[in-house]
Amino acid sequence: MRGATNISLDAKGRFAIPGKYRDELFAQSAGNMVVAPHPHGCLVLYTKTVWLPIETKLKALSSFNSQTSAMQRLMVGSSEELVIDGAGRLLLSANLRKLSQLENADELMIAGMGDHFELWNVASWERQIEKSLAMMNDGAFELPAELNGFSL
Repeated sequence: MRGATNISLDAKGRFAIPGKYRDELFAQSAGNMVVAPHPHGCLVLYTKTVWLPIETKLKALSSFNSQTSAMQRLMVGSSEELVIDGAGRLLLSANLRKLSQLENADELMIAGMGDHFELWNVASWERQIEKSLAMMNDGAFELPAELNGFSL
């Protein structure tokens, strides 16, 4: 599951999963999905089977640390379980649309990230891509330590 696709969002907050991904999503989890807000302003969409270990790790963090409890509140407390309907659609709640700047949108960008999707307001997606390109081209970009030795 990779690549970015611009898709329609209807007035009720429904969008169709691109057909090229549907069979894989049904095979992995019978269409049972989890969507959660991400700190970068998008939504992340996982199959339920992939999400559950992530949720377990998030819940295991100390709730006495304000940063980890904020992450738990955002990603676990605001997450929702969804099921792909017979037309291949998912319904985003008004709350999730508001958290990701999709409340007045009629389209969104769905970006396949390998094991999950990111759902973006189209303008926010374009800003993120521009920011990423500028960061990599400004000469000050340094790979994080975990990517040392990584090559394409």
